[in-house]
Amino acid sequence: MKEEELSKVLSELNGVYGVRNSVITGLDGFPILWENSSDVSLISAASVAALGATEEMLKQVGEGKLENILVESDSRQENA
Repeated sequence: MKEEELSKVLSELNGVYGVRNSVITGLDGFPILWENSSDVSLISAASVAALGATEEMLKQVGEGKLENILVESDSRQENA
């Protein structure tokens, strides 16, 4: 996907009510694009680790290939 397409996806995601931070991460763990994320490197690296673990779990149980990961939290903190 081209950077302009990724930027459009990121903008649409950030337009969703309740979305405060978002990061598009490469499979190498490095952030590609982000908005409002204070810990972008940590989020990127942890997301790729979760991706790898989830892919392996799906492989082990024979449930096909992972299509996407979305991480949500119940945080109600306001941005500083």
